Amino acid sequence: MRNRLSVFLAIAVFAAVLATETYGFRTGNLFSQPIWASLGLTRFGHYTRWFLILVVPALILIPRVFVAFVTGLILVATVVSVGPLSVFAVVFFLISACALGSLVLRQKGDARSVMAGIAIYIFAMTMLARMPVNYPLVWGVILAVPILANLRGTGQRLVCWARLLVDADLKSWAERGAFAALLFSLTMNWLVTLKPETSSDGLAMHLAIATNIAAHHMMTFQPGRLVWSVMPMGADWIFSITGLLGERWLRVW
Repeated sequence: MRNRLSVFLAIAVFAAVLATETYGFRTGNLFSQPIWASLGLTRFGHYTRWFLILVVPALILIPRVFVAFVTGLILVATVVSVGPLSVFAVVFFLISACALGSLVLRQKGDARSVMAGIAIYIFAMTMLARMPVNYPLVWGVILAVPILANLRGTGQRLVCWARLLVDADLKSWAERGAFAALLFSLTMNWLVTLKPETSSDGLAMHLAIATNIAAHHMMTFQPGRLVWSVMPMGADWIFSITGLLGERWLRVW
């Protein structure tokens, strides 16, 4: 009886959410919004053509090493575009988050460990954001502690991740097609990320938060002037931490 009630409630909640989404989709006129500019559509066409010319043949000819090949290519292109410190900051943060999550959850490093570690760092930054302690060296030490606390496990995880990239053999055409579709979306967002920020939302808030913390070593925006300065900022805290390491690390040394 209890199991049937749980199933009924789950179906009811799903139906309610689906109905709400359907109503919002029909009344929101999403496709009437001017999301794409003519220049953006032109560049999207160029990107699609180059993707088909470069990626699809490589996926057909070297499927066994394609994942490792693309990963290496993206890392090299990112280093050339924005410098090695930016890549180092992101990789260092993810390795530290995985190490911290593994220590807390007492398990081998996987996606759950990474997410747990990121959540802990978001909470820590929430507590420290308005304190004048946010220096590159401080966060470098904080991120290094979990790695040093389990140095052997961190090394094993890095070797395991490298093996996963090398051994990621796309055997069937269904796997290759699915990965190509995923890669098409990921690389498109990757290219947008490397471009200078132009959106009003990014310049007025998201980029402003990380820049403000980097300049003052604390967030100085006050709720009396900017209401959004008290809203949840999980992603902005991650951006602030990695931004400190990626852009200002050399000034510490």
